[in-house]
Amino acid sequence: VEEFDKSNNLLRGDNNFFEAKIDQLEQARMMAQSLMSSERNVNESISVIGTLSKQVDSYLAELQQDVFNDVERGQMLTTIIMIVIVVVSVVVALLTIRSMMEPLNKINSVLGYIAKGDLSQQLDVSRQDEYGQLSTNVNSVVSHLKTLINDISQNSTALNQAANQSEQELQGVNSSL
Repeated sequence: VEEFDKSNNLLRGDNNFFEAKIDQLEQARMMAQSLMSSERNVNESISVIGTLSKQVDSYLAELQQDVFNDVERGQMLTTIIMIVIVVVSVVVALLTIRSMMEPLNKINSVLGYIAKGDLSQQLDVSRQDEYGQLSTNVNSVVSHLKTLINDISQNSTALNQAANQSEQELQGVNSSL
């Protein structure tokens, strides 16, 4: 009877066998639910990670395309700048050569007239640079040449008069003789 009461107590008492089994089954059910919930969370996380991965790939592709576009724009801008620099350099070179050649051509022209004996030509000294100094010096040379030629002309006139006078005196001496 004692054993029966113990067995009965185990089967029907507070922590009896059935309640323990029911608790065990309840915990197994809760664990199964937790497992299913975890699997759902894992699947959702994998889906979110896949979506994020696609978005990152898309964003990286856009960034790469932007970089390529920026590089192309940079190359085009560099090419345009180089063309502008070359054009500006050519224009500046032409203007510089022209500004140098114009005064030199004027000086050369006047020197050509002087070489032919025309000392009436004078250069316009409107610049204060090397060409202005050269023009001033050419004008000075022409002025000195005029003075020199004028002096030679006066001396030759005086010499001619002296020769004429000597000739007259020689004719007088000749007639006296």
